[in-house]
Amino acid sequence: MDDKEFSQDIDINNGSNVCILLFHGLSATPYELKVWANRIAELKVDVQVPLLPYHGVDSTLLCSVDSADEYYDWGRDYIETLKKKYQTIIGLGISLGAGTFFDYLVNKGGKLDAAIMLGTGGFAARELGLLT
Repeated sequence: MDDKEFSQDIDINNGSNVCILLFHGLSATPYELKVWANRIAELKVDVQVPLLPYHGVDSTLLCSVDSADEYYDWGRDYIETLKKKYQTIIGLGISLGAGTFFDYLVNKGGKLDAAIMLGTGGFAARELGLLT
């Protein structure tokens, strides 16, 4: 298996006007969501699982981030780009990915057709509980 397989975006195009967007967690990559992406794609929707910034290279680069806002702003821009292409966007985020969707929806006034946010603990999980 090529190391690059772990750090590549997953882009499954079924020619749909619906996109399911998955954001992985901190220190993860799209590879961890590959099985989910393939199963969701069986619904004949498009699926995007991008590699979050600073991920998939090494831990030194990952730890060089000054603030989570770097991820959140990148996520906002990524979502806004997809909104120009798709009629419906459903987001599914895990940990940092959930925080990215949370920031987009709550702090930046963004809108999605649906969002599923999974958090495992700490401050982010408390915020998700408040949102629920």
